[in-house]
Amino acid sequence: MTEDPHNEGNYHLYIYGFLAIAFILNLLLHLVYPILPKMSATSYQSLNELSGATFFIFYFFILVFVIVVGGMVYFVTVLLIRYLKLKKTIIHIALFAVGGFFSGFILPEFPTTEMIFSGIHINVMIKLYIVCGFLMGAGLAGVYMVVKKKST
Repeated sequence: MTEDPHNEGNYHLYIYGFLAIAFILNLLLHLVYPILPKMSATSYQSLNELSGATFFIFYFFILVFVIVVGGMVYFVTVLLIRYLKLKKTIIHIALFAVGGFFSGFILPEFPTTEMIFSGIHINVMIKLYIVCGFLMGAGLAGVYMVVKKKST
């Protein structure tokens, strides 16, 4: 019988995973931000184009979304997997994706985030915050698979 990867001794792996996500987003910000066009001192209001200030605000709220909401989705899904005693990997991935998809509805609740999404992607028909939630769920499934593999 294998050891449960989500016991109390392995919670430091979750913290390392979310810190790695934050580090990658931070690295991306510092690599891309200097080359973005600086429109004006009021570039926060001109949200129809991706200016530097808009990108910074967008990055901040996505980082908060990944760490706070992603953490909640991760722990709820892991508890659900343990409670239902699910063994198949595809079901684990589907649960994480569905949890991320529904957490995408929370994203517009953060201040200014819906403005950023609607301003940059004004011609896009699909709600991009739902897509971001779905992608976050798929990424969390990857983190879960790595944690599960490393601890067995």
